[in-house]
Amino acid sequence: MVTASLPHLPFPDDAFDSIVANFVINHVPDPRAALDELKRVVAPGGLVAVSIWPAGGSAWSQLVNDSFLGAGVSSRPSTQLPEELDFPRTPEGLSGITVAAGFHIVSARDLRWAWQITPNDLWAGISGGIANAGMTYRAQPPRTQQRVRQEFTTRATQLAGDDDLLHIDTNAVYVLARG
Repeated sequence: MVTASLPHLPFPDDAFDSIVANFVINHVPDPRAALDELKRVVAPGGLVAVSIWPAGGSAWSQLVNDSFLGAGVSSRPSTQLPEELDFPRTPEGLSGITVAAGFHIVSARDLRWAWQITPNDLWAGISGGIANAGMTYRAQPPRTQQRVRQEFTTRATQLAGDDDLLHIDTNAVYVLARG
């Protein structure tokens, strides 16, 4: 197993025939440098699949935000990149920075699906510290964490279907490119 992070991967040039970077580019401090590094390590003609969360957030993030607000968490820290590093979170925006890294676009589009998850499974990711929501939760004192959990449980239970699952309309931006 190799532990590494973009934009500095410990692999030689042209090391891979294909690379998948699902929900990575929108979590790095410099998306363009990350794509430059992916271009370096993919073989000529190799494929790179990239997905990001689009602008505007998602339905599940609204549930989390409402839970934080209901528990008295004043605000979640902004994770917006500085203007000079940011890009539009659209198929065109992701395609633009991918092309700038030297890739040729094969496909660029929005993906949409109905995500089904139990409230407990969604909570496990948040309480485990995953993404901005998890980091925000973990940064709270224990008493506030307890209030957030109670708010989340109440709200998620109200939203769950008869099958006890959350049915969340979800979308992502997807780009498939050739090196």
